[in-house]
Amino acid sequence: MMEIKLDFTKSLEVNAARYYEGAKKARKKRERAILAMERLKNKAATAIPKAKTERVKKEWYDRFHWFVSSDGVLCVGGRNAESNDAIVKAHVEPEETVCHTVFAGSPFFVIKGEATKTNIEEAGIATGVFSRGWKLGMAFAEVHIMKGKQLKKAGPHGESLKKGSFYVDGSRETMKVELKCAVGVVNQKITCGPVAAMKKNSKKIVELGLGAVSKEDTAKRVAGDLAVEVQQVYQVLPSGGFA
Repeated sequence: MMEIKLDFTKSLEVNAARYYEGAKKARKKRERAILAMERLKNKAATAIPKAKTERVKKEWYDRFHWFVSSDGVLCVGGRNAESNDAIVKAHVEPEETVCHTVFAGSPFFVIKGEATKTNIEEAGIATGVFSRGWKLGMAFAEVHIMKGKQLKKAGPHGESLKKGSFYVDGSRETMKVELKCAVGVVNQKITCGPVAAMKKNSKKIVELGLGAVSKEDTAKRVAGDLAVEVQQVYQVLPSGGFA
């Protein structure tokens, strides 16, 4: 029940007018509140729910070039002299197979598992792609294959070698590879590797060859095709031009 207080110093008409104005203001406030609630309901109904972003676990190989071979073996290569040192010193076992090219600054790519004809060839392609060969526009590259135990940080006469360089003790195999690659999503991460390996491990890929299109423009095109961020693609591409 509503309590009504009268001002006995005022006439009945004045009291009635005062309560009428108060009731009118209260009604308008209530109407505004109802309208505000309706707007909030409509906004909530039409709002597009944000997609849940799943946190992807960081792995030790994320800071290097990497891909998973067609037969399911992780292959990891250096990005520069410093990371070449880090890979060979900390992540190469004596009996693991390693690929390298004659180009200065070429990555050392290690096959983190049993070496097969398939993954050796794919690791060799990745080594060539991320070497200076791609930047020079070479369609093919010569790749050397060796064991981790053959890599020495000192030369044959004990001379020290610069960062990222290693002396290969003993003989090595050589193979010629064609420089082609593809970008895709593997284990929820953007990566770049040999076409066959990427086809095997990624639902959708973008194949890339040598050409005159800049790395920046290629990253934008690939990011659009894969619906990922441009910077993510740019970071995994080799240096040079693309078709």
